[in-house]
Amino acid sequence: MQDSQSLQCPGCGATVTTKLENCEYCGSRIPWPKEEAKIQEIIKPVPIIIEQPRIEYKKTSGAAVASLVLALFGVAPLAIIFGIVGISAISKPENNASGRGMAVAGIIISSIQILVWIIILVSISCTAASVGYNAY
Repeated sequence: MQDSQSLQCPGCGATVTTKLENCEYCGSRIPWPKEEAKIQEIIKPVPIIIEQPRIEYKKTSGAAVASLVLALFGVAPLAIIFGIVGISAISKPENNASGRGMAVAGIIISSIQILVWIIILVSISCTAASVGYNAY
């Protein structure tokens, strides 16, 4: 029986208990295990667990969505109000909100709609005024 401190000689079969390189009986080389192999048996690799950083997703501002939807449906004054409220909410970091582009788009589309309505109303009133003067 072999323990960790003794080996059998491969040449003569005698039990060698000291860390000699050669058998003291027949002179054969003794294949002692290397210390690194013993250390590798004792120290087994431990799996490394790397925790991934937590990703926090931003929620989309409801006011920004409402601004864009109202602008697309032609309700310009409400779309501008909701757009301003949405941008205000998005600019506060504690709200953790996104959607600034939708709020800006709602404001721009609504502003263009109001400008078009003003141009239409001015041209209608100018046309009505000129028609009224030609009738006399």
